[in-house]
Amino acid sequence: MGRIRTGLATCLVWVFLLVVTAQAGDYVVNSTDDDAATDGALRKEVLDLNADADATNTITFSVPDGSNIDISTNGNLDAIEQSITSFTSNGGEITLTNSGSSTVYGLRFSGSGDLVGGISEDFTIDVDTTVDSAYGIYGADALTIGDIGATITVDAVNSGASGLRSSWDTLTLGAVSGDISVYSDVNHVYGIYGGDEGIVMNGDFTGSVSAESGGNYATAIN
Repeated sequence: MGRIRTGLATCLVWVFLLVVTAQAGDYVVNSTDDDAATDGALRKEVLDLNADADATNTITFSVPDGSNIDISTNGNLDAIEQSITSFTSNGGEITLTNSGSSTVYGLRFSGSGDLVGGISEDFTIDVDTTVDSAYGIYGADALTIGDIGATITVDAVNSGASGLRSSWDTLTLGAVSGDISVYSDVNHVYGIYGGDEGIVMNGDFTGSVSAESGGNYATAIN
């Protein structure tokens, strides 16, 4: 009887592990709503991704071509704290918009969070602020982003702005084929900023970076 019980327990453990593995790390955005309570909304999927804390994750957008996901009403998304190995669209072009009167981000990462799967030409990130800083893709720590084909537009009033930025540590990038445009009316501007440790490029640079300030310094790549 002891052997039977042990075998059953082992079987149940394997079934449990298989179920967890099958469900882990895959998140589908199929709604353009900006609601933390709506399954399929980007805000909800980011919350779930952080809570599940899987080592690797995928985010797939399944919304109509030309969709705009506007997160302005409810403010910045939570910082992504886990690695994203695939960030893709299967429905066409998507714009992520964030407009506010304080510091705004398109996508924000912290801790172990990164975008190793890159972000394709299907995506446009458009952020602007009327008071404070603005960032297209931001990492509070070291940040790795795979190949970048997206269009990123950042506009700030009365403060600084960056398209891609790792705040204090290394920014590691794959190939860059997208267009990055950053503007501030009075303060410093970076198209791509690698923090104190600089930038590591692991691919070709065939895109464009524009950095413009109306009253301070502007650097395309730093």
